[in-house]
Amino acid sequence: MRALLIALVLLWPGLGQAQMRYSEVIRTELPEGMTLPAEIAETMDWLEAQGYGDVVTAQGLSGAAARFVSIYPPALRDAPGASYAFFNTSGLRYTQFWEVPDPALDARLYEIAAIAGDGGRAALWLDDAGKQWIVSIGHDEIGVISDDPKVFLAFLAIGYAEPAWLSEPDASPMEIFLEENGYATLEEMEADYGEEVEAPIAPEAFRAFLEERFDITVPQTAAEIGLTGFASYGDLNSDDPFAAWVAQTTPPPTQAELDRIAEVQSMAEKIANGIEIEPEAEEP
Repeated sequence: MRALLIALVLLWPGLGQAQMRYSEVIRTELPEGMTLPAEIAETMDWLEAQGYGDVVTAQGLSGAAARFVSIYPPALRDAPGASYAFFNTSGLRYTQFWEVPDPALDARLYEIAAIAGDGGRAALWLDDAGKQWIVSIGHDEIGVISDDPKVFLAFLAIGYAEPAWLSEPDASPMEIFLEENGYATLEEMEADYGEEVEAPIAPEAFRAFLEERFDITVPQTAAEIGLTGFASYGDLNSDDPFAAWVAQTTPPPTQAELDRIAEVQSMAEKIANGIEIEPEAEEP
């Protein structure tokens, strides 16, 4: 079946984009030894059947990267209070921008969802023993979400603004929102701002499907499903298996990379101090 699906995508790209279910397209792209959990595939199929899927407008994308499936209906997915969470893969390989890419490491990861506006992703990961996990790859923090796809789906259904930014795992999206804005209750905030309040929007239909189909009780907080926060990059002593693996396999930065980091930091300091920055000279 896998070979047949791959052949269909290669021979008839239009068919792969327009008629194959998103979950089927993903299955054609998974590395050897990796599987798309049945619960996640069925959830993708249900969301897509409700009209929650769409195409990515960026040019040059193909396969699963050219489409996405939201956990919200189209009318809500871009609303200010909606969670930044949708099924999609960037199409980028894990080591693609390393000085020397490593295909063996690339075959251990496959992105399945966007979970932060800064590029944070949820991905399938194979550990050294070949066990499959679902992990978060954030801008500053990384870590295991779960080896249980139902836990991952429940995590998305909580409705955090950006799930990869798990700063307060023991607080609900509404509690975080009110705390950030300095209010004790939503009613107090609405009394001051009225319709301008952009409160968190729960993915209600998505939640109802999970509860009815998989008997998942969507929690109020990430802590209720065992998540206590993610680890920092480079932490060799982390007890998180994914964070430790990333720290162990990531090569040290090259001198060119260190020079560029220093340059960016210097520019940031100048901006912070109000110093005008000279534009870089164009190469002849």
